[in-house]
Amino acid sequence: MTDAARGLRYVETPPGVGAQPVAAAYWGFDVFELPTNPFVHRVWPHGCVTLVFVCHEATLITARVHAGMLQPYEVPLREGVRSRGVRFRPECGAAFLDVPPSQLCDRNLDARDVLGEDAWTLGAQVAACADEDAVHRCYDEWIAARLAERATRPHDVLRTPMAQAVRQAVDLLVTSNGQQRMSEVAAAVGVHPRTLQRHFVAMVGITPKQFAQVRRGRGMLRRVVEEQLTERMGWSGVAAESGYSDQAHLTREMTRLTKFSPKRLKDRLDTIEHGGLVD
Repeated sequence: MTDAARGLRYVETPPGVGAQPVAAAYWGFDVFELPTNPFVHRVWPHGCVTLVFVCHEATLITARVHAGMLQPYEVPLREGVRSRGVRFRPECGAAFLDVPPSQLCDRNLDARDVLGEDAWTLGAQVAACADEDAVHRCYDEWIAARLAERATRPHDVLRTPMAQAVRQAVDLLVTSNGQQRMSEVAAAVGVHPRTLQRHFVAMVGITPKQFAQVRRGRGMLRRVVEEQLTERMGWSGVAAESGYSDQAHLTREMTRLTKFSPKRLKDRLDTIEHGGLVD
């Protein structure tokens, strides 16, 4: 299937410089034509908190806060709908929204229950934007305003030395696709493993080991999307490249994270045009 024939499109864009301390990516998902009707899209775990706006033409339909930590969640799709959102850095999302991670993990909430009417105001602005650059400016300005407010606080959890250690640990696990050992991560950031785990859970909402498993799975998904490794070397090659012990190990982890077998996963990915993947 060529990209032109695909009725679904997913695109990521790096956030503006001022938003990068807390945002990992801006993203958009467009439904031009359903592969089948009805069609349920499955969002796989990413270990982050995401702010989601679902729009039809220039009208905001809903605003959600989703924290896809360990479980996938399903979204029924309809033609003509476009979703836009901000995926926050793993260690920043809950704190930036002033919500304990334990209240967000694997939950899909009305954004107004988290951010008040500010969420709907931002979503309405996003829905009315004429192009993607305007959407991204809305995000940049909203994030900058919240960061400026946080800068006036006498104590901000995002600016503590331990927060910086957790941030470094997250970056190491992301860049290694979850393949770096926890002992190596702790040594690299200069924190005892137990201390790192305690603060990691407090900021991210899951343990470093769980986060590493999610990142390894996302690394595998990205390889399939970008490099077509399944065509070049088969699933055993994907397993080796992604850090799994063998194909059976990959299949178990894939089924746990996505609820799809390798073949069904590949078929599902082939229905979506992917562009500019950031994270």
